Amino acid sequence: MTGLYVRKKMDTAGQERFRTITTAYYRGAMGIMLVYDITNEKVLKILKTGLETLKKNASADVEKMLLGNKCELEEKRQVSKERGEQLAIEYGIKFIETSAKASIRVEEAFFTLARDIKAKMEKKLVSLILIFINIFNISYKSFITHLYLITSIR
Repeated sequence: MTGLYVRKKMDTAGQERFRTITTAYYRGAMGIMLVYDITNEKVLKILKTGLETLKKNASADVEKMLLGNKCELEEKRQVSKERGEQLAIEYGIKFIETSAKASIRVEEAFFTLARDIKAKMEKKLVSLILIFINIFNISYKSFITHLYLITSIR
């Protein structure tokens, strides 16, 4: 995907001391990935707190994704894939199991999030164009002509 750019990334590992910073990051984000370790059941408590914080502090239209990491360690799994899927459904977000170490579905996760963000931005742009056309009572063709003239002046 062309134009993919990660502006902010932050790994807090669920640590309490980063909570205030994390909420500030949520406010400006267009996409957020919450990643948890499938080999550590204790992480579910922290994950639920993170999901609640995300729900409270992120804008309503931010794209969200839950990633269960370390899927290559199936023999050490403590959090079932079904539990991760269930949490994602509960919070209305997408879910993918990945392995950063073995490069399993990491690229897919980023491209899925990027495509979702792009689709949402395009939808907003179309809505803004329609609002502009209605406000100024002009045709779409006239709008595009004016837009072309404005951008070609630069």
